[in-house]
Amino acid sequence: MKDLLYKAAAGINRLKGSRGSINLLMYHEVLPAACAIEAWTVVREEEFAKQVKFLKENFTVIALDDALSLQASGNPLREDFMVVTFDDGYAGNYEVVFPIVQAYQFPVTVYVATRGCQGNGNYWFNDVIESLQAPKEYRVDLSAFTGKQYRVSRHAKGERKWDHIQGLLQDLKKLPRTDLEPAVKSLLTQADAAPERVLRHLTPAQVKEMSRSPLVTIGAHTHCHSLLPSLSRDQIGATVSQCRELLENWTSAAVEHFAFPNGDYDNEAIEVIQGLGFRSCVTTKAKPWTNEPVFEIPRTGVGRYDSVNKLANQLYSH
Repeated sequence: MKDLLYKAAAGINRLKGSRGSINLLMYHEVLPAACAIEAWTVVREEEFAKQVKFLKENFTVIALDDALSLQASGNPLREDFMVVTFDDGYAGNYEVVFPIVQAYQFPVTVYVATRGCQGNGNYWFNDVIESLQAPKEYRVDLSAFTGKQYRVSRHAKGERKWDHIQGLLQDLKKLPRTDLEPAVKSLLTQADAAPERVLRHLTPAQVKEMSRSPLVTIGAHTHCHSLLPSLSRDQIGATVSQCRELLENWTSAAVEHFAFPNGDYDNEAIEVIQGLGFRSCVTTKAKPWTNEPVFEIPRTGVGRYDSVNKLANQLYSH
């Protein structure tokens, strides 16, 4: 039934006319269903496989470089093109996604934040997500930092539980850098959890192996997954340059593409990245790529609670 629904949606889209499109998708992590973490950023392996099948049947899946060439040509698009990307550099990109990429022979771009690859601990947002997974009531008082108290109900499951966690994460991301670390430390202490480490990062060896495939493009995502508008011009240059230098050392290849962490950017960030010689930047604005400049390319996010049917509806509603 689901196959019929998304094929019907595809057929309706084709009837709209011969004008083509370029869409970019943004994933983060893909893990087997046995990893029952409630996080939008973690797509189930079987759902991802269904989505890949749908994309292969209804779009021409191309590499990011090919999409840039199509846009630069100025020629009318006669097909619906799709670019598939991954943010952060999670281990499942190698362990789960890479075999599927090879089996289906479709290209992907993986934007890697390099500190995690060096084994220097998890990123704070992953610590928060993992600390709130147990089936119990969480009450967290962060009024000294965000002015709020938070509750994650023991009865909340699935997307509802993620909504609770996401609201907390969004408030933390708004904090000044000087307040973020103590706020997260306070949360982790109050959560009183010793969570299983589910959200792991690629190793340099895995990044290198993936980069050798003609199907994989490696892009930069800062060294520490920093939100660029919160940094000075020099700090932006330092974290982006450190990330690219490490990636180029690991892969022995040029790194020319960048993804803004959390989709956050401003004109200064664009200027710095342009000045460093990157060829493109991607955002998290959910729409097809039409006339946006190459340093503000939009992408549609796909997460754990997005079925193949929901993905089809998202793409065909633009």
